[in-house]
Amino acid sequence: MLNLYRELIALRRRTPCLTSGDYIPLRARNDLLTYLRVLGRDELVIVLNLVNEPRRWECEGPATCLLSTDRHQQRHALNGPVQLQANEGLIVARRHTSG
Repeated sequence: MLNLYRELIALRRRTPCLTSGDYIPLRARNDLLTYLRVLGRDELVIVLNLVNEPRRWECEGPATCLLSTDRHQQRHALNGPVQLQANEGLIVARRHTSG
């Protein structure tokens, strides 16, 4: 648990979007609390499973999991459905594609 707090603090310090970015709540679906933090072109999605059962979240577009309370998810590329374990939280960086 201590390592998780250390990782959260370090991510917060190196990611201005977490402290200064606009907060944009997203529609709750499937017992998941989700919101965006946006600063310039940086966009983070925070996904929190607040129940004691696994839940599925649909990741729209390519993204990278920056931090998870489940060590198996961290630093993985995401695109499409993601299974969150009970009480798991994710911080996901969306990738912008030029078009």
